[in-house]
Amino acid sequence: MAPSFGSILRKYRENSKDPNSPRRLSQENLGELLGEELGIYGGYSGTSVSYWENGKTQIHANERATLMALLRVLYRHGGFSTIQEANALLDAGNYKSLSVEEQKQIFPKNLIEESRNSSILDKYPNWILFLSKSIFFENQDLADKLAGAEEGPPPSWPRKLVVLINGGMNGWSSNHTLRLFLWALAWLLGYWLLFPSLRWPFADQTQALSAIALYIAGALSVPALASLLTNTRDNPFWKELYHTDQLILRLYTHQGGFVGFHLGYFMVFAMSLAGYYFGAKAALWLEIFGMLGILGCAYLGAQLTPYNLWRAYQRLDLADGAIFFVFILLGPAWGYFFYTEYLTFLDPFFGPLMTLSACALLIFGMAWQNRKTGSTLIPTHWWVFLGGLIVVLYQMTVAISIFSVVALAGILISLSVLLALGSIQITFRGLIGFLTASVLLQLAFSFNPWLGRAATILTLFCWWRWGRKYLSFPFVFGGIVATLAGCIWIWNQQWVSDTEVSIIFGMATAVLLLWEYRVNIFPDFS
Repeated sequence: MAPSFGSILRKYRENSKDPNSPRRLSQENLGELLGEELGIYGGYSGTSVSYWENGKTQIHANERATLMALLRVLYRHGGFSTIQEANALLDAGNYKSLSVEEQKQIFPKNLIEESRNSSILDKYPNWILFLSKSIFFENQDLADKLAGAEEGPPPSWPRKLVVLINGGMNGWSSNHTLRLFLWALAWLLGYWLLFPSLRWPFADQTQALSAIALYIAGALSVPALASLLTNTRDNPFWKELYHTDQLILRLYTHQGGFVGFHLGYFMVFAMSLAGYYFGAKAALWLEIFGMLGILGCAYLGAQLTPYNLWRAYQRLDLADGAIFFVFILLGPAWGYFFYTEYLTFLDPFFGPLMTLSACALLIFGMAWQNRKTGSTLIPTHWWVFLGGLIVVLYQMTVAISIFSVVALAGILISLSVLLALGSIQITFRGLIGFLTASVLLQLAFSFNPWLGRAATILTLFCWWRWGRKYLSFPFVFGGIVATLAGCIWIWNQQWVSDTEVSIIFGMATAVLLLWEYRVNIFPDFS
């Protein structure tokens, strides 16, 4: 049963201190202080307060000034300390919650700002919801229709799909057309500048120098253009927050654009490297989608970097993340390094090893920042996905079957997705232990399959016995691992071919991940 107005009032009064004695505030004292606050001669009697607390009488809703005075007295004498507690008392009496102006009559300005910022952050509990609101905020009519589609019997997703199909172009303006043209220009610029550095081998040093010079120009211009096209000024999240410095917001938007750009480029670089090892020629449609992926990562980074910083520090300040502006210089540095060492990268053994080592350093850096601040500029699941991509690339160069590559890719993609959804609970020690165990198990399986199996059993036992407090997985991940074990068994029995078992595992993994996604993000889709 919900607490009544009277019981909450009694609790707040008993928490309050009598200004003239070390005792708690009595009913008589509260009535006198309330009268002084309202300028009423003689004040309210202790009997009136007693009647309020026992539910015999109630302050009329029209007597809003009395309610405000009561809240001011209780807050001033320590009865409660937050806006949420004040609203809890009002809600229990079926009164309206405090307006912004009424909050200013009771609470100091800094407390109002903290409370409002906290409530705004509660509306964006994870990066997926933040991005969904950021994408649709310019078409409020569409957002309202999507919200209205929630009404009615479940499931609501067919109604939402119809809204998206029918209303996706509503509100389209010349400004949207201009921005779409500029995004297309960014794509063309990126394609022209970046992809010559991904077509190997170079004919000679002159061609290599030209390709790397173009890459450096693209690494400096494309993320800057993508960041300029990322509209954060009109985003409702930033408009609602108090004291958001627009200049610092734009700087971190640009920082995020460069971070996301390099993340996307290195993903495409890893896939191009795999294609080179297998003798596959670059396909135009793959380059088109690769450039779209790079721009998409730049956009996501531009949106998420300032958001992640705000969630970590409850502010945007250059002191919290200025060091990561070094990402702006990563393009020239990588260009010079690749120009001098690209022959090593093209080696099927040393190339993946060097790339994996660089990725591991970045992952450990993000893990260390997460330990110190509780957040990372680049979400952990992005690094897991990038690191996993490199591991899969290496596995492709030494694998004897398609299934071994698909199995490794499925596990790593599952980890990345589950981390993104917040389904995996992991600490700094857990991350270090997981990465170390992954490398050791990979080496064990490469040396001898039976040694790898024994090491896997020992690792699982150690995790079950001592590691679950540092790293815990959801039920779905257990289902994926069990599916993998079953696929390995039927494959060893030669009941299915290499390709068939790969398809079975891939489809089962996709279904389980979609189920976890539905449960976490859209529970009404059932």
